Amino acid sequence: KHCELREEEEEEEEEEEEEEEEEEEEEEEEEEEEEEEEEEEEEEEEEEEELSSSGC
Repeated sequence: KHCELREEEEEEEEEEEEEEEEEEEEEEEEEEEEEEEEEEEEEEEEEEEELSSSGC
C-alpha cells in the first residue's frame, strides 16, 4: 500500500510541474504580445510626428 501512495504523490507532483510550466508559457506569451503592442504604438507615434513635421 505504501508504494501505491508514493506513486500517486509522484504523479501529482508531475502534474503540478506541468501546470506551472504551462502558466509560465502563458505569461511569456502575454509579455510578447504587450511588447508587440508597444512597438506598434511607437511606430504610429513616429508616423504622426513625421506627418506633423512635414506640415501636412
